[in-house]
Amino acid sequence: MSESEISISDSVWSDWIRRLTNYKKKYGDMLVNASYVTGDGYKLGNWVSYQRSNKKKLSVEKINQLNNLDGWVWNANEAKWEANFFLLLNFSNEQGHCNLPYEWTIHDRFIKLRSWVTKQRTGKSKLSEIRIKKLESIKGWTWHER
Repeated sequence: MSESEISISDSVWSDWIRRLTNYKKKYGDMLVNASYVTGDGYKLGNWVSYQRSNKKKLSVEKINQLNNLDGWVWNANEAKWEANFFLLLNFSNEQGHCNLPYEWTIHDRFIKLRSWVTKQRTGKSKLSEIRIKKLESIKGWTWHER
């Protein structure tokens, strides 16, 4: 690879990193949905998914750059699960139970958490033992809605 090809490649990489940090500023995390497209038409979600799934193909320098970004995670599914777990834990600490109301509207703070809790309850057989124990450690957790 010639020196000019390297600088173009580095420039393109820097542009993607800039887009990713802008996403973080706007949304507060780097859990970019795979279908996310920036306002100027760049498929940031595809790019992020590619980096995560091809970590072994990345240079040490690029891996370090991503690791040094505040909020970067290699396993987005695990990070999303943990984020929802802590939302539920906070809800339980505030309310004393894990029974999220049906009557919430789209504007309510925990509306997405309700679907996540339902998914955990109905998909218990697919959960790891660690996740099961974590859920069961929450005050007020039950596997069936009350």
